[in-house]
Amino acid sequence: MDGPAEAKARSEDERLCPSARAEEGAKLIGIVQGDGTVGIMGRPLTIDAAFLEKARKGRALEKRFRFASPCMKSDCRQWAGGRCGVIDRVLEMAPPEDEGSPRPCGIRADCRWFAQIGARACAVCDLVVTDTR
Repeated sequence: MDGPAEAKARSEDERLCPSARAEEGAKLIGIVQGDGTVGIMGRPLTIDAAFLEKARKGRALEKRFRFASPCMKSDCRQWAGGRCGVIDRVLEMAPPEDEGSPRPCGIRADCRWFAQIGARACAVCDLVVTDTR
């Protein structure tokens, strides 16, 4: 399992945003459960146009799934002070009681949040639903 040191050794250009919009080429990394948490998949699936066409027939995809795509850094409205503000806000609202061992995750080595703050991000990752409107 990669730790923060291994994740930080990767190129900044390779980081993935773990709360991206659904678009062709994005990676499906989780499914929103009935209780509002996200079941994170151990192995991401790259989505294609056929998936998007079928899945768009229901509610907004970002209400039902979590996707990862390359981090846009300063081109994203969530970027502040040289870092992703999403995970910082989540940790302010719901700090983990116990980080424990991170659950399996198919993008951890490239995850922006993990590189930024380590296992604390993993402890609250399942609380993030990209589109709650």
